[in-house]
Amino acid sequence: MVIGYQFGTSFEADSIITAYTIPNFFYIVLGGAITTTVISIASKLQDQKQKEFIDTITSGLVLFMGSLTILLVVFAESWITLFFKGLSSESLTLTVQLFQWMAPATFFLVLSMLYSGLLNMHEKYRLTSFSTLIFNALFLGVSLLISLILGPLGYGLGALASAFSMFLFLIYF
Repeated sequence: MVIGYQFGTSFEADSIITAYTIPNFFYIVLGGAITTTVISIASKLQDQKQKEFIDTITSGLVLFMGSLTILLVVFAESWITLFFKGLSSESLTLTVQLFQWMAPATFFLVLSMLYSGLLNMHEKYRLTSFSTLIFNALFLGVSLLISLILGPLGYGLGALASAFSMFLFLIYF
């Protein structure tokens, strides 16, 4: 609603939504799959085996998501044109710029899902719920404030800043 209010039905509004589609897809699908798998396996393991399993999964996920994030950023235009056909040159340029800011949020969002799952495994449900609230509130607040200065690019920075903040919150707890 805020994007619609701020940018109406312009190409800027479309670019913001389009640029966030791929990171959000990875967050939901990959993050959800990792969380479900890790919780179901790790909860059945005991002390040292559980720690080793979680360390291995975390290391592998950091390497995989780090590599994927680099590929998303470096080949941003290719990803956007592959999945979103028919964008005007103006819309494509803005969408690619936004995507280059939003794609690194994918790294933090997927790792946040892992840590949310680990907290849930230890029955700390309020923290995981609160982390999502932090993410959404910061995404809205930071994006809106920065967009007053930088225009639509504020939403790219807001996505990255809010994902990073949620990640730090979950790491702390």
